[in-house]
Formats: sequence, C-alpha cells, structure tokens
Amino acid sequence: MMGMFDDLIGKVGGLEAIAAQIGLTPEQMQGLMSEISGKIADTFTEIVAANARQAKELDRVGQSVGKKGHTAQRLKLDHRR
Repeated sequence: MMGMFDDLIGKVGGLEAIAAQIGLTPEQMQGLMSEISGKIADTFTEIVAANARQAKELDRVGQSVGKKGHTAQRLKLDHRR
C-alpha cells in the first residue's frame, strides 16, 4: 500500500509540490501526513476491536443455540463509533 502511495506522491512532484499547491510548508505537510496516518491507525484499531467483540458474541450465541438449544437467543451487537 505504501508503495502505491509513494508512486502517487512521486507522480505529482513529491510532498513539497503538494504542500506548495495547497499553501502549506513542507513541515506542515509532514505534520498533516502524520496526523492522517494516526487517524487511520486509530480507525483500524477500532475495527479490529469491533470484530473481536462480534466474534465473541457470535461464539456465545452459537454455543447457546447449537449446544444448549436456546433458539430464542439473539445477537447483541454494539454499534459504537
């Protein structure tokens, strides 16, 4: 993924060229890129945690319905954001 991103940046003349086009210094642009990377990492972590909660809930309902015959069991999904 980073290779593709690096190729794209290279085609437009590098971060310095992009920074100049939008009125930022290269240092500001680098800070912006770091902030964006952090937000992507935070979102990825949230998705992984949500998937883990969902897997645990699916296991709980599967055990309850499949092994104990409790067909009235329902999934309790957390829609946090």
